Amino acid sequence: MWEFTSKILPFNDKAHDLQLALSICKGERPEIIENIPQCYIDLMKKCWDEDPLKRPSSKEVLNIIENWIFRPENKKIEDINEELKSNIMEFINAPIKHNNLIVKSHPKACYTSHLLDFTSEELNEILELEDSQGFLKFLEQKYQSSQNEFDYHSIKPKIKWVSYSQIKNLKKIAEGGFGIVYKALINGDIVAIKKVLYSQEPNKYFLNEFKSLYQCYDSKFEYIIKCHGITKDPITKEFMFIMKYANGGDLHNYLQKNFAEITWKKKLHILWRISDGYL
Repeated sequence: MWEFTSKILPFNDKAHDLQLALSICKGERPEIIENIPQCYIDLMKKCWDEDPLKRPSSKEVLNIIENWIFRPENKKIEDINEELKSNIMEFINAPIKHNNLIVKSHPKACYTSHLLDFTSEELNEILELEDSQGFLKFLEQKYQSSQNEFDYHSIKPKIKWVSYSQIKNLKKIAEGGFGIVYKALINGDIVAIKKVLYSQEPNKYFLNEFKSLYQCYDSKFEYIIKCHGITKDPITKEFMFIMKYANGGDLHNYLQKNFAEITWKKKLHILWRISDGYL
């Protein structure tokens, strides 16, 4: 939501290190951009709540944005309640302006997945400067979670096995801490292929991702790019997911190219689709 108001990625002017991670845990959030509808700011801040249980669900976000876009039962604006009417008018009257935030990213800003070592000496040194016992207790209470086991027997042949020999013109287009994304051809069709690093022996991270991709295969997830196949690199023995290729690139690139022309109505439609995809 914040990137739709700023055009830039959050915390782009900071090093993405342990210090930033700790600052976010203690409440640091991106700067609110001027001339943004207050109802949008309020929803965004709720999504930033430090307590995950107090954040709105995807369904709640979807319903709120849906009302902003479509109005309840397509009523005329004069026939809806005053609060919603006020919210809708905020979007209608909100200007589309460029911001004065720093566009150039910090050299240590990183937006691909990577691990931070939360047992390092550096972290210990940081915590020694603060109330370490209280802060560690806070982290333990807020962020403990358990993983549900994956039921292998529930798998149906929605995601098919594809022979690696069918892949042609494999070209790397992105890389993160846990995977590499390629553009390739299979039977003449352009596809995206994600190699899951260190997945020679499927671990919980690989299985969780596979479970998510499998669940998102249902037709109701029309706004999520689906995985249609799986294969294995014959050299590294790592698993690879075969997915639909997005010609327009990712959301960040889209905003970079079109920010000045994107109306609030268009922004809300995109957010509505994203929220729908998370359900």
